[in-house]
Formats: sequence, C-alpha cells, structure tokens
Amino acid sequence: MEKDFHFFKFEEGEIMMNPYEVYPLDGYEEPENFPNCCNWHKSIVDLSIEFYDKFPNCCEKHKKFAKNFNIDKTRYENIKIDIVRKMCYTMHFLEVKINNDNWYEDTIHWFEYIERSFGQPEVGLSPYLQNLSTSIENSKKIPDDKKAILNKYFEDLHKPPVKANDTDFNILFETYFTWLKLFPFELSIFKNLKAHFEKQLPFVKGKSDYNPYTGLTAFKTVSQTELIQNLINTTNSILSKVDTSVMVEKNFNDQANIHNLEILNKLHRTKQETLLKEFSKFETKYIKTIKRWLQNEKEYFSNVVPIINQKVLPQTIKVVTIKAFKLKGVQATIKDKAIDLHNSLVTKQYLNEECKKDFIKLFTGVQTENKISWLGQKGELKSFVDFLLSLGKIENCQSNKWTITAANFKFLNDDFNANTIKDTKKAKNDINIKQIVQRIN
Repeated sequence: MEKDFHFFKFEEGEIMMNPYEVYPLDGYEEPENFPNCCNWHKSIVDLSIEFYDKFPNCCEKHKKFAKNFNIDKTRYENIKIDIVRKMCYTMHFLEVKINNDNWYEDTIHWFEYIERSFGQPEVGLSPYLQNLSTSIENSKKIPDDKKAILNKYFEDLHKPPVKANDTDFNILFETYFTWLKLFPFELSIFKNLKAHFEKQLPFVKGKSDYNPYTGLTAFKTVSQTELIQNLINTTNSILSKVDTSVMVEKNFNDQANIHNLEILNKLHRTKQETLLKEFSKFETKYIKTIKRWLQNEKEYFSNVVPIINQKVLPQTIKVVTIKAFKLKGVQATIKDKAIDLHNSLVTKQYLNEECKKDFIKLFTGVQTENKISWLGQKGELKSFVDFLLSLGKIENCQSNKWTITAANFKFLNDDFNANTIKDTKKAKNDINIKQIVQRIN
C-alpha cells in the first residue's frame, strides 16, 4: 500500500452551500391561506422577515460568512416563508411518526434532513429551531415523555461541538500505514497476510447509519487511541500463532536459512525506522513487541542454523532428481489443494477415484508409486500441465515438465514417453481444464 493521497476535511466557514427546498411526508396538507391561517404562523413569518432584513449583519458568524464569500442576499429571500413551512413539515412528521417503535431514530434523520436544507453556513436555522421547540412543547399530540427527550436534543445543539482531532482520517491513516510498514510482513511466513491487511481500513466502528431522507450514510470512526490498541491486539495475535521452530524440527534447512536472513534484515530496518521517527506512547507498545519478537527469532536461528547446516555438510549426498510436480502455497495447505484438484478432475471424468493417493503424492512433490491413468484426451493432459505452469499454480519445472508427466501418467493403460506428450497437440476445447486449474487457491 502506497500512502499517496490525503483525506480532506472542511471546517465550518470554509465552504458555502446554498439552501434548498425540502418536501413533506405524504399526507401533508397545507392550511388554507397559509401562512396567514393563524396568528402563530403569521408571527413566525414576521420574525423571519425581521431576521432576513438584518441578515447578514445579524451576528458575527454571518458577517464573516458574507465577507468571505461575497454572498448574494437574494438567494436567501425564501427564508421569509421557509422557516414556518419547514416547521410545519416537521410537526406533521412528528404527529405521524411519534408512536412508532423507531420514532426517535427516524426523527433525528428528519431533523438532519431539514437542518441541512438551510445551507452551509446555515441561514435561518436558529429561528426555525426556536419556533419548532415551542411548537413541540405546545403540541397535544406528542406525549410528555417524548417531549422531554426532544427537548434534550435541542439543548445539546446549543453545546459547543467537541473538536475530534483524535478521529482525523489523515491521522488514522498515517497510524495504520506506520503499522503496516513496521510489522514484519516481508518475512516469508507472513507474506500471504500482507495483501489482506493492505486492503483493510479499520477505522469504522459499529454499524453505518443510513438516512433515508438525505440519502447519506454516516459512519462512526475509532479514535487514534482505539486504533492503536486494535493494532497492538492484532500484532500479539499474529505473532503468538507462529512457531518457527517447526522449520528446524522438520529439517526444513533451506527455509530456516532464508528465515534467518529475513529476520536479520527486518530487525535492522525496524531499528533504523524507529530511530528516525517519533511515535506516540501507545504506538511504542506494538513496536516493542515486534522488536522483541524479531530479536528472539534472531537469537534462536543464529544459534541453530550453524548446527543444522553442519548436519548436511560432512558427507557427499547422492542427488536424486524427483520427477514430481508441486503445488505452490504454504506447506500445510498443499495437500488439501491436491485433494481438491483431484476431486475436480474426477468430477469431470479426467481421472478415476482409485488414483487419489498417487495423485496427492505427485502434486505435493513426491514421485508416484503407480502411474496415474488419464481418462481424457492426450491433448487435454498436455493443456492441463501447461495451464498449471502458465497460471502459476505449480513450482517452475518448465525444462522437464514432459519428463515428469511421462513418469507419472499413462493414457488409460498405455505408457508414453516425454516426446510423445511434447509432440501432442493441445486440445482445441480445453476450457473445462482451464477452469479447474484456475480454481486452485
């Protein structure tokens, strides 16, 4: 993952959005002669006109807004009627929804829908909220307990917003990117995990919140502290599940030598990177864990690698060329892959069930005891081997692929040599073979 972009965050007053029209719930009927239908609505219109006449010199916020954006006041002329109209839409909404089980969640979504419609910065929202609060308090259709809940919502709106620098996406992304860089994904034992974690952005917590009225979906993000604690837990979880001493116990000498070199390189890079950059107190927790794990691996393999290397040096070893294919992947999963591949070929009637034992041996790197009877066409067997190589499913054996094929397969009951299969034309319709090979994980 390359960190080549940034998230943009706009503070209040940095952008301008014009107010826009909203629509009531179905069933709303505007009173006759609205808004001159009653003294209450007329008084709100009078207040709205008074507000408009003073705007933008009504407060320091709107003065600054007008200065920064050189606004056209006529764009806001509709607030003279919009304040009372949007209040009526909201009262109709409450009267329809107030007895539903999800009334509060639905109401907050509606409030957000109406509040956004006043633009950014909002113009007319304050008198709208004041008159809406009064209308709710005087309503006979809204139960008192729910009035109290809504009143608490209005009170909270007046509290100063909390600055949440700890949830800034740029900070969160930088924190996660740092962990990706420091965790030893370069080691062969972890390389299959790297792609998975590079695709993750573990910043979201809880469920998303979809607003059906605005059409927007909101997410809550973790704080930097929460993210780092999650990374500490992930680090401990991954490292605790690794037992590299198995390489020595099972005489995987080449892997042990490679692992030893990778450990030395990663430990050096980690020390260099942590010397040149400052980290938070919480980040140092997982960094210390990674360093201690790498140091422990270094000490263990520095001691055992010379010993296991000596075991194979004193005597001349007779080299026997094993004529077998070997599926790529983690050693522990190769057998399962071979079983799945055999089952797929049996299903498509290229093999019979009896050859399963020999087939598994062949594709886990062991030469078969008995030749495998290929039930398909000769060209399909050739396509099968070619697809295994071209799609990167087996370790490279391009130079002796037909020798291996001839040593382990026969056509029904007839043996053949390497030149026979080499000179055979590939099947014209080999799509089934290709699909079987592509499905190998």
